[in-house]
Amino acid sequence: MGVSISLLFVRGRQIADILAGIDLATTGEHRSAPLNERGAFVMVALPSGFDLIWSNTCDERRFSTNALADLSAGSEVIVLAVEEHVMFSQAEVWRDGRQIWALQHNGDVDATNLELSGDLPPLFDTLCVEQKDLAVEHQDFFDIPVKLVADITGFRYDQNYDWETADTYTVLAVTASASATRPFWKFW
Repeated sequence: MGVSISLLFVRGRQIADILAGIDLATTGEHRSAPLNERGAFVMVALPSGFDLIWSNTCDERRFSTNALADLSAGSEVIVLAVEEHVMFSQAEVWRDGRQIWALQHNGDVDATNLELSGDLPPLFDTLCVEQKDLAVEHQDFFDIPVKLVADITGFRYDQNYDWETADTYTVLAVTASASATRPFWKFW
């Protein structure tokens, strides 16, 4: 079993504006780690200057292309989606309303599958060379999007940090405006 998450990193914009834009609000409840329930949300201000919103859903609909374009207006937004049990990872960087780069690994296709677009950072080439130099059974292309995001934001979802305390993560709730909309599967 593995995690199924989407992480939204934002820098350069007030977190209250971001939360309002994706129909989430703080609850006042705090945790030492992200919640495990599917569909749960938490947030944290990272030492790197990024705010992180953690969703326990890999395909979080609040982090759609249209939402990312809106959320990145005047700021930098990074999304990392991970579905470990099928070895899927995807990273996107957005600035000022447009996508700068995107990188996706789909382990269902093959172990070395990478789909990319835009101007990836120089670290991408280094990570690819490192993986290609390894024996096939030790290659881990799944980790390349994860490492790129960690390099930019200073955060990996699968590590513990000394700055994490009993109240590091703030639990988020869906706002009334989002609750009032019909479920995505109802088209009538």
